[in-house]
Amino acid sequence: MRLSASLLVVLACSAAQVSWKHLSSAAADFPAPNPGTQQTASVVCDFDGDGLNDFAIGERTAAPAVVWYRRNPSGWVRHVLEAGALRVEAGGACADIDG
Repeated sequence: MRLSASLLVVLACSAAQVSWKHLSSAAADFPAPNPGTQQTASVVCDFDGDGLNDFAIGERTAAPAVVWYRRNPSGWVRHVLEAGALRVEAGGACADIDG
């Protein structure tokens, strides 16, 4: 069974127009997620402060439990934040706590 993840990117234009772009790991837009079946948490945020939005996914049925997809000018780089299996619940939040 092949699993894939999808991400919708919203691009806001100055004329209040919104443009949607569908990205998917099935189309090789970013690396495939972990092999679990319950990706229950996702957060979109500029985690590394480079001005580009990244995203993280939490998975509750298989390791790794938390992966971060770092955006760079040429695409996405997958980083494992929690290699073990955790029962990650739904939701997530992002905030700049140090300035």
